[in-house]
Amino acid sequence: MNQTYENCYIAFLDLLGFKELVKKQTCEQILEIFDEIKTEYIITCDKDKKPLVDPKEIHIKIMSDSICFYISSGITNSLPALISICAYFQLRLWRLTQPILVRGAIVKGDIYANNDIMFGIGLTNAYLLEEKNAKVPRIIITKETIDTCVADESSKTYMQGFLLRDFDGFYYVDSFVMFYVWGKNDGSYLRFCNHIQNILDSTTDESIRNKYLYLESKIKEVPYRVKSEEKNICQNKPQQ
Repeated sequence: MNQTYENCYIAFLDLLGFKELVKKQTCEQILEIFDEIKTEYIITCDKDKKPLVDPKEIHIKIMSDSICFYISSGITNSLPALISICAYFQLRLWRLTQPILVRGAIVKGDIYANNDIMFGIGLTNAYLLEEKNAKVPRIIITKETIDTCVADESSKTYMQGFLLRDFDGFYYVDSFVMFYVWGKNDGSYLRFCNHIQNILDSTTDESIRNKYLYLESKIKEVPYRVKSEEKNICQNKPQQ
């Protein structure tokens, strides 16, 4: 049994509005959401479809409305794999009939994880970064953490395609263009856009409005970015 800390890349993610969702939906409906969360993706970024990391090295811990993904930092391509997982995770929840927003943070740090027991300064730092700095529906990471990445060049390039610098200097995991490309066929992108507009048309709560105004600002940028990124996104769709 492992009795020591392990240095990992850790993503701590919070499902916004989940408490209200629990009040309104049945247990069966809530479990369907977690079925989406637990879907395994094999993350690839080359023509050979070779996984960035062995899927067995990707760990997930679900704690009600908090989700933690973590991968050992000693594994080559672990940070690109974690960032792409976060991007797909975010997209899957946006595609739901009743979209769920995600706020989170990615850090590098030590954790101990064994079955139901999980703790460590890395987990604490991820939680604090999410709680104090993410603020709006986004998954953030610092440039300092990005620079610790150990990966081959193609994986680094792939990772950089998911990262954009935001208004406050943090980098965030970008799923918007990918969602636009994939969500056109099943109508989920338009449904998400309409959901944002409906909230802004009907809600006066400043905290809620700030979250959805942030999403609206990102949505408005998509048409200017989609042409240059669409080809790469279609080629790199993950395997289920």
